[in-house]
Amino acid sequence: MKKLANVRKDHDQRLMALGQTQEMDKQRAELISRNQQLVDNAILAVRNALANQIQWSDIQNLIKEAQAKGDPLAASIKGFKLEINHITMMLRLVVFCSGFHSTDYHRRSCGF
Repeated sequence: MKKLANVRKDHDQRLMALGQTQEMDKQRAELISRNQQLVDNAILAVRNALANQIQWSDIQNLIKEAQAKGDPLAASIKGFKLEINHITMMLRLVVFCSGFHSTDYHRRSCGF
């Protein structure tokens, strides 16, 4: 009986973890949807730089320069995962609820 109880407990824990992962994925999808133009522009900017044969280090330097100038697109880019072709971005979710305004920031990796 103890073995069966352990299996059930493990199964319940896995289901709970899966539910949490699904919820986080839904939230990430919502962030990307609400920031679609920004995400698309970031991907396009990196693709154009690569198409012009700009080195990764130069792309990173260009982004740092644009961030220093206050460019909102560059400011949203927080890093690169070059080995898997991902850009890590900080996305905003603005929520309006009966006079209450909240802005939450989340990191999200987007493929290009």
